[in-house]
Amino acid sequence: MRDRDLNRYMKHISNSYRGTSASSKEELRRTMKDIFSSVEEIDLSVYNMAIYPYGTTALVVENFVLHYSMEGKKISQRGVERIELVKEKGEWRIKGGL
Repeated sequence: MRDRDLNRYMKHISNSYRGTSASSKEELRRTMKDIFSSVEEIDLSVYNMAIYPYGTTALVVENFVLHYSMEGKKISQRGVERIELVKEKGEWRIKGGL
């Protein structure tokens, strides 16, 4: 995320993605493109991560701290994030929750 490489970021997203900030993978791509182009600095830290596997799906629950700057203004956010994963073609991808 720090390098803002949209293509690399999107490789980890399932084609069946349905999340809280976007209803499809393509909508998420547009959202992230806008974020990556408008944010000057990004620093994301995750901690207290728990992973609950269920066969070819899994749930990740983690705390996060996000620091970023936009238009010269520094912003910080903290919270708990739930991410749904699905195993596709032998690789874990994000199916929902972002």
